[in-house]
Amino acid sequence: MNKLGIATGILYDPPLHKTKIAMNLSNIPLTLPVSEFLAPRTVSLPMYPEISEEDIKRVADCVKFALGD
Repeated sequence: MNKLGIATGILYDPPLHKTKIAMNLSNIPLTLPVSEFLAPRTVSLPMYPEISEEDIKRVADCVKFALGD
């Protein structure tokens, strides 16, 4: 996606329940295997209130291209 000019990021790595603040809020350590599996595999795409329809289409087209569609 970066090569196509689309910025991406990782949203939740570590997953929220593994952040320092969350771990300090509870005496019981949480194990959420699905969250832990998905967190580093989740991609954040550009999104903001002013994004244009044209930019949305471009991002979607680049995602399709990157996935081989």
